[in-house]
Amino acid sequence: MHGGRGNSAPKTEAGRQRVIAAHIKSGRYTKEAKHDQSRASARLARLEDAMHVLGMTTATRTRGRKSDSYVPVTSIKDVAAMALADELHTDSASSEG
Repeated sequence: MHGGRGNSAPKTEAGRQRVIAAHIKSGRYTKEAKHDQSRASARLARLEDAMHVLGMTTATRTRGRKSDSYVPVTSIKDVAAMALADELHTDSASSEG
């Protein structure tokens, strides 16, 4: 039989840290990077929604699971609020740099 009851996992804290360090290849999969990717994906989905609400496209919508931070845009009022929020975010980002 394969995979008997023996546990080959590290027993010491130093051993656990070596395993963790060996599995981190880059900063690409950190919690912050995953959160940034999720927010960017949600923003793209909202922009796609806005294009459909404004009649800018008749293409089919992107398939698949939406990001956890995705909030649908279903009306012109939602499009205006999204644009205003983007503008406010852009202004604050440009004044910091």
